[in-house]
Amino acid sequence: MRSVLGEFFRARDGAPELARERLPAREAFFAGLSQLRRDPLRARSRRDPRAAIVAALAKANQGEAYGVEYELAALRAARERPDPLFVHVALQERYHTRLLAAACEACGGRLDTTPPPPALRFLIRGMSWLPESLRFLLILCGEVVGAAVFDLLHESRRAFQEDPAVEERLGRLLGEIHRDELAHVAYCRTRVPSWLLPLGRWIRPLVARVVVAGIPEFAEIGGGARATRTRLGRRLRLPAGMDWMAAPGDVAPLPPGPPSPARTTLALVRDPLRLFTELARVHGDVVRIGVQDFYLLSHPADVEYVFKDPARRYRKARKTHQRAEGIFGEGLILAEGEAWQTRRRALVPAFGRREVERWLEPILTETEALRNRFEIHAAAGIPVDVKEATRTLAQDVFTSTFLGARDGEGSERTGEAMAELGRYVDAAVRRPIFVPPRVPTPGNLRMRSAMREIDAALERLVAARPDDAEGREDLLSRLLAIHGRGEAGRRALRDDLVNFFVAGHETSANTLAWALYLLSRHPAARRRLIEEVRSVRGAGRLVAGDLPRLRFTEAVVKETLRLYPPAWMIAREPVEDDRIRGFRIPRGATVLLSPWITHRRADLWPAPGAFDPERFLSEAPRAPFAWYPFGGGPRACIGQRFAMVELTAILATLHQRVALEAQDAAEVAPLPRMTLEPAGFRLTARLIGAPARPGSSASRGSRRPAGRSGPAAHSRVLP
Repeated sequence: MRSVLGEFFRARDGAPELARERLPAREAFFAGLSQLRRDPLRARSRRDPRAAIVAALAKANQGEAYGVEYELAALRAARERPDPLFVHVALQERYHTRLLAAACEACGGRLDTTPPPPALRFLIRGMSWLPESLRFLLILCGEVVGAAVFDLLHESRRAFQEDPAVEERLGRLLGEIHRDELAHVAYCRTRVPSWLLPLGRWIRPLVARVVVAGIPEFAEIGGGARATRTRLGRRLRLPAGMDWMAAPGDVAPLPPGPPSPARTTLALVRDPLRLFTELARVHGDVVRIGVQDFYLLSHPADVEYVFKDPARRYRKARKTHQRAEGIFGEGLILAEGEAWQTRRRALVPAFGRREVERWLEPILTETEALRNRFEIHAAAGIPVDVKEATRTLAQDVFTSTFLGARDGEGSERTGEAMAELGRYVDAAVRRPIFVPPRVPTPGNLRMRSAMREIDAALERLVAARPDDAEGREDLLSRLLAIHGRGEAGRRALRDDLVNFFVAGHETSANTLAWALYLLSRHPAARRRLIEEVRSVRGAGRLVAGDLPRLRFTEAVVKETLRLYPPAWMIAREPVEDDRIRGFRIPRGATVLLSPWITHRRADLWPAPGAFDPERFLSEAPRAPFAWYPFGGGPRACIGQRFAMVELTAILATLHQRVALEAQDAAEVAPLPRMTLEPAGFRLTARLIGAPARPGSSASRGSRRPAGRSGPAAHSRVLP
């Protein structure tokens, strides 16, 4: 036995320790084992009880190696690109299996390297159906048990103390594998939410029991299965996570957060705006939300760091954006890397300053048509459904400006489809367990139906494009130039059109609705806006040169975006472990940047819940990213200039002849869905210059101190 293992280790000792641990060197080792396999010494050691140690080593690695290989196969079957670190883990496990099987064979034993027994295979395959967080929790528990097993077997090398060289070399081999196992534990820890880790304390002993029961050799080397389980259990009494691997002080603490995952999950589903506001108030600038390993940042310096990190440590969050893939496909919103850069670079000119005059014509045409309808409502005394009106206007402006056509016949159906998509994304992002779009649940079926309606609307719009539009430089022309007209280009064009259509008009519609709501509740601000428009253009049609002079109107838009940012939450994901304000942000976590919270911080904005456009006319300096409704960094909203031109021009054009007034004192609640939309509400249209209707906001005057905005439940500090 000693001679066989001695030969085995000598065959492997052809390189320094660190070089030997590289994967190519490990693979090359197996090429030199052919002579050792034919060595007759194997037969004489066949009954040596110390071979049980090597057999136990080999078998301990089989289950987890199979699990890693199966996970890789599942990723490839789903056409997902595996994480390079995970591929490295798989190669290490493959190496361990082959190495230990060869050592077992060299000692006269025989270890089959085919998949483990059916029961274990069934368990591993069943794990693939679990959500990623639970699946990696089970893998983490298996890796922790594996590390403890190799630590336990490290003690058993003393059975070879008659040959110090073999004992020392076996210890080095076990140390090498043990280091790999600890690295696997560290990797799996980054894929498991912190709130799930306590569950691992219950799972690890069960995994250890299964491992000991499945490897009879443990009974031979550990004084029986029960004694082995006891010894193994001592090594499993570890704190949750991997902090036990580092010396005290080496690992930064996780940020503070709420203690109850169940209660937080319920609050997230019911009212995320209230939850985020409360968490930021209680726990500070960096908050850990244990529901799905979320980290909420609210300080503008931290927001700027994430958006503009020169090391590019943050990317679009995969966990949240994979839940929207059924809608956005591979369009610009979810694209990454070179595909995103190429498309973004080609589309930037379509949103440049030179395009303002071309934008203005369709914006004014569609707004004047809506203003005419408002005048009819004013004459008949019929309240205006503001949400419906702004949605239709934003949709018509977008299609006329960027696609060169309107979808008159299907506008209402498209609006209903957009509302359904908003509900789908809202539910998908908030729920802790995500159901993939391919599963035929009622919600997924409604989402698919809505997407079919939007696809049909876009096909109608492209078909209705005028014949003389080929030479235009609008958005559709540029997208056609990027993607071409083949089948692959058609799919890519569809994805990008859906991205721009959904994001482009949904945000504008909701911001416009909020602006009209705020102006209806603040007559003094509305009067000032009307006076500004009258002084700049009177009753005439706006021209591009008027826009820079509409400073108060633009300030109304900016203040609306501060109080009710359409992108109320922006998600990013660190590609490596990071620290923010001394707290650890694990790789793969979801970092949430919430303009809703930052825009309402009392240390950044005096009277943060008040509607006060004057603050955007002041020359006082403001912290970068104290206001970021369009995001920031390289992936800031490509259409932000168009949005400001559109919203300013619409408000000014409407208020040349019509004012919208609140019917009562009821406040409108924000609905945090795909964007921050208002609950449905109606306003009373009044022709400017006509007397106010009894009971309207103009006849009552302002019902609250100047600048105070609603809804009160969200604009004040929550209890």
